[in-house]
Amino acid sequence: MTAAANRSDTDEAELPPLYEYVDMDAVRSIVTHASGGGGASTRVEFSYADCRVVVDGDGAVTVDPDDESPVDPDDDGSNPKISG
Repeated sequence: MTAAANRSDTDEAELPPLYEYVDMDAVRSIVTHASGGGGASTRVEFSYADCRVVVDGDGAVTVDPDDESPVDPDDDGSNPKISG
């Protein structure tokens, strides 16, 4: 994920595969299902490469360093958060 590499100041080739952290098919399914039901406020959040990744119901993806994220800094990212 290029955005995470840029945000964490790491070479993209050195990052572990995203699929080891989150099932992107599940994220797509949640966002697609939610947006089809008027769930634009749905969002999925997870940690990857010292970044907080947020996928909104409208399909927007935001990647920020964990230390700048409004999400709980004690969260280890092992359980993606789903809201909406």
